[in-house]
Amino acid sequence: MSSFDSEEHFFLALNAISEKAHDRAIDHLKEITSGEYYSRAVYLLGAEYAEIGMYDRAKQSFQSIIDVEPLKEMVRLQKSLLHIFLDEQHEARLCLGQLVEVRNEASFIYWFAQGMLVSLDSQNQKAIECLKKGVELNKVNEPLNDDMRKYIERLSVSSPDVTAKESSEKSQNIRTEISNKFLLTNYKDES
Repeated sequence: MSSFDSEEHFFLALNAISEKAHDRAIDHLKEITSGEYYSRAVYLLGAEYAEIGMYDRAKQSFQSIIDVEPLKEMVRLQKSLLHIFLDEQHEARLCLGQLVEVRNEASFIYWFAQGMLVSLDSQNQKAIECLKKGVELNKVNEPLNDDMRKYIERLSVSSPDVTAKESSEKSQNIRTEISNKFLLTNYKDES
């Protein structure tokens, strides 16, 4: 039995995440089994699993809280990003489809989901426009905006006006920069 309460575990986990101490972060997050911090802990646990390459566990963690409010849309978006990273297009389309069917054009999540969805059909220019609209609307989560800017850069690599050499160099730089963390930022504030 731990001497820390859920809130202490949560903030200790955030600290461990910021220090890239995955083992400590996972230990603290697994100690949160109910209460106010439970949903966020499971969400961050999924992100930590993705960070260390345990993608099946990441998907399980994300799926277990998909129906929990208010994180449902953010978790669904993160799960979609993981599916895209793992080249699981069918699953990504299912997650993204649920986000765009609501058609809330005032929501940055709608535009991010729409952009990612059309990118799966290689409609890169349209995808870039949608993602930029989402970045413009998102005033609450700058790490997510950073991820979307990386996604835009990734899409621009395959744009027809980029030379083959530039495309190869950009693609390698992006893969190196993103590696396992590909678009999976641990958000301290999911609102």
